[in-house]
Amino acid sequence: MDESTPRASVLFGRDGSYALLEVIGRGAYGTVYKGIWREVGRHVAVKRVARSRLSPDEDKALQTEIQLFKNLKDTHIVNYIEAVDDPNSEYLDIVMEFVEGGSLHNIVDAIRRSKARGSRVFDEAVVAGYVRQVILGLRYLHKQGVVHRDIKGANILVTKESHVKLADFGVASTKPGADMLHSTNPLDVAGSPYWMAPEIIRLDGASTASDIWSLGCTVIELLTGFPPYYELSDMTALFRIVSDDCPPLPPNLSTECEDFLTKCFNKDVTGRATTDELLRHRWLAREDEPSHSTDFNAKPELDNAEQQPSLRATSGKSGSQRSKQSELSANSQATLGMYEEDGDVDFDDLDFSESDRADGETSAGDGFNDGTGNHLVGEIGFAGEELGGSMGTVEQDASIADGGMQRVSIRDDPFQDIMDDPEVDRERERLRKQKEHWELVKAHARGLGQEDDVHIAACRTLVEMFKGNPEQRYYLIYDPGLLPLLEALESGTARSGRVIEAMLEVSLSLLEDSSTECGTDNSAEQSKKAGAQNTQMSFFGYPRVSDIREDLCLSGFLPIIIRYCQTSYPFSVRRLASRFLANVMRLERTRHMFIACRGFKAFVDLLEPDIVSAGELSTTALEGIDILLSMENQRHKRDFCRRFAWNGLLERITNGITFNMDTLHTLATMRNRDDELRTQVQGHVIKLAALLQTFGARADPFVKEQMIRQSVLDPIVRQIANRDVPVAAALSILCSVRDLSRDPQTHHALQQASAIGTLVEYLSIDQDSVVGTKARHFIISSLHNLCIVSAGRQEAAAQAGLVPHLQRYIRSQDVNLKSLCIDMYSGLACAGPLTRVELSKHNGVEFYIDLMILLSAPGTVRKWQARVLQSLSEWLDDASQSQAVEKCLVLESNCTRMCQTLAQLRIKDVVGVLEPYLKMITISDKVNTVFGARLELVSSMVRWLEEMYHENSGSAGGGPRSRLLLLRTLLAHAQRWEKGSRIAGLIAALRLLLTEVVLVSDEAITVREQASLLLSALDRTGVGLC
Repeated sequence: MDESTPRASVLFGRDGSYALLEVIGRGAYGTVYKGIWREVGRHVAVKRVARSRLSPDEDKALQTEIQLFKNLKDTHIVNYIEAVDDPNSEYLDIVMEFVEGGSLHNIVDAIRRSKARGSRVFDEAVVAGYVRQVILGLRYLHKQGVVHRDIKGANILVTKESHVKLADFGVASTKPGADMLHSTNPLDVAGSPYWMAPEIIRLDGASTASDIWSLGCTVIELLTGFPPYYELSDMTALFRIVSDDCPPLPPNLSTECEDFLTKCFNKDVTGRATTDELLRHRWLAREDEPSHSTDFNAKPELDNAEQQPSLRATSGKSGSQRSKQSELSANSQATLGMYEEDGDVDFDDLDFSESDRADGETSAGDGFNDGTGNHLVGEIGFAGEELGGSMGTVEQDASIADGGMQRVSIRDDPFQDIMDDPEVDRERERLRKQKEHWELVKAHARGLGQEDDVHIAACRTLVEMFKGNPEQRYYLIYDPGLLPLLEALESGTARSGRVIEAMLEVSLSLLEDSSTECGTDNSAEQSKKAGAQNTQMSFFGYPRVSDIREDLCLSGFLPIIIRYCQTSYPFSVRRLASRFLANVMRLERTRHMFIACRGFKAFVDLLEPDIVSAGELSTTALEGIDILLSMENQRHKRDFCRRFAWNGLLERITNGITFNMDTLHTLATMRNRDDELRTQVQGHVIKLAALLQTFGARADPFVKEQMIRQSVLDPIVRQIANRDVPVAAALSILCSVRDLSRDPQTHHALQQASAIGTLVEYLSIDQDSVVGTKARHFIISSLHNLCIVSAGRQEAAAQAGLVPHLQRYIRSQDVNLKSLCIDMYSGLACAGPLTRVELSKHNGVEFYIDLMILLSAPGTVRKWQARVLQSLSEWLDDASQSQAVEKCLVLESNCTRMCQTLAQLRIKDVVGVLEPYLKMITISDKVNTVFGARLELVSSMVRWLEEMYHENSGSAGGGPRSRLLLLRTLLAHAQRWEKGSRIAGLIAALRLLLTEVVLVSDEAITVREQASLLLSALDRTGVGLC
């Protein structure tokens, strides 16, 4: 039968009968109908909650809450009328006030669909108006001790006059966090996780501060149409809510709105803003400011000439500018006048002194020392070979200063002595040999690209010539140039490996000693040495070469060398290509050229898995990758990781680790063990694992997506369980897994790769030297990230044997490790029945009691006590194990320790503990009876109630929420008290406190109603009566 057609057209309650009409909404826990209150003739809303979704205790508690909430009346809340309890019906029907305007969620959704994607749904001023009304409703509820638990647009209804009313307060699931953890159907959560406060997800209990967090999410929903993290899956959103410092805020928010949201999203519950503080916030106060634009009777500020800015000031400013322009014009004319020609000027007073000439000669002489001097001398020196051994007679007429003339005849060669100098002869001989060598290099270079034998012979000859005389490398560079060698390399792909190898050897011989001659990145030393090495080449009239590596790269060698690194070429060819790249990576400028040529694939191809047979290739690849990833710019590091991952480096790393671990296993089984080889292989595994760790730490979403591929992740996880893996490599792998686990998008892949079981197994290794402090931290942190919001993964970890490890580390002295373990263990019983079975194998209930005592010590996090009690209540609610848990709790020793621990609670910590404690004693009558008879516990409760009304308690008193929960707890115990009990004296004091303080002075209606119920229960039992 369709749920939209109610089985009963009329519902009969205590306050009237209600005819059901059409469906107006559907929620996570029921369907909402429009109905008619027949006795009054008024429309009502009826929410039908399936009883199959509720336990008997929850059903009863919900009816009690509705009976209590029907007395709450405020303009900003939806009034409850009654809860119709028909024993023969499969539904619990909640009758409420009908609000005709519908929910804000429907309004926002309609507007969002009509607008462009990314545009605002409401302006900030409109949102502020709605939010102010929501806060007024929340303030009323919080003052009544009621936590809404489910603030979101769907639960905010709007009247025809745009007045806001809060619906569904107080009737949400009492364990939303647990429900979310267990949920397998996305319809079960109905979007609620996106509005959840982190403390609810962590099972720390709901409070009024939880509503403030949800309010901040609702503000973002009204602005953008979506709550925070809406683009993520439910489980991923839950993880991000818990792990992120603050949810992402929409762009272009005003400063006031951003500050408002920051106060709502404070992760510290005690520091989160209250409703009164938010009402005073300037973002909402701005919404109350009157608008001046609507005051048509207001006089303009500048309504006459006297109030306007003086025009004289403006005129003065213009006059000042004109004065400055006139002054500038006068100065310019005076300056130009200094250079005006005078028709009568003569130059008789000029004195061409000797000093002026000397200065001029000195300047001219200095002109030979500039950059062109060497070139000129080079041309003269080179031409000297064609001048011969003698010079003709030189005659020169010289004009003497006194006007006389004299003929000077020079019959002897003035340079004769110089030309006969042995040094000059040796230099002439050296230049002659240089020219011969040059011609020889050019002759052999013409053999490049010819038949294979001719080509190989030419290459080998050139290599030998360059080894004997390194200067001859420059002959090839200048003439015939690098183009013949480049063309031969380009065409070498279609030729034999011997031909390619020969050409690469020539290329390498050009680079030989270039790093020692020109340095790496030391520019000063490089310039000094480059000048020395290029002095001889300047005699040939060519520009100097700063570094041969640059010339080769600029000539186009890099793309060809990168191609020869591919796995399709012979090993000898790839080895020579790797040596070329090793030289290139030592210089910053050529390194940048390598990056521009997209050379990342070359190092990926060179990274061979077998370090024994291809050690040089892998070493070059790892060194090159390390150089690139060690560049200073952080953005480059991230981009380079992405490029390497795109080219398949991660697969090469994992294959290398797996292959070399197999090699280590083989070496261990050999009789004649080669320790040096074993050390080499272990060192290579450590380097590969460290590189993997680098990727995990710097990974962006794309790189993480590549890392969690099955071909990469599965082999890495398997190596965690391999006890032969070197300790340093194991730590790097564990660190990589920890870094991956920080992203919820990787959790499913890690679980599929059996990471949880493998990590727990690693903890089981007995050798403390292997499972060191770092390893334990990495493992526990990874498991914490994987399991903290997933009940399924918590069960998997428990079944893998995690429970005893958590218990051991909780008892340890490692504070950081202990806190993570307590955070996991405290809520473990809420994960499911399989987890509770594992806990029972290791005395889980007794350990929870021990943990309660441990958490009562000063300096501990008290919120974990609430989670421990929540776990015990969930365990008691498990029918298959409730008797065993109940039996353990009521033991005299355990009961005494628990009650003493609870009695020591500070009043500000009471509100977090009371709710799970109330659930525990509601589930088990036996626990209720035993704990309620403990004098130290009941006396503490009465003392807490008295202190809550003390004038000096202030905010530490916990407010109406604490008082309401405490009265409910006392009421649960009172129903089990018997006359003549030894706590009768305390009950008499409680009765007096109720009649003379609570019922008289408490402003909260719910608290007074609860006090009346407690007083009636005491009267029925007769406890405390004289």
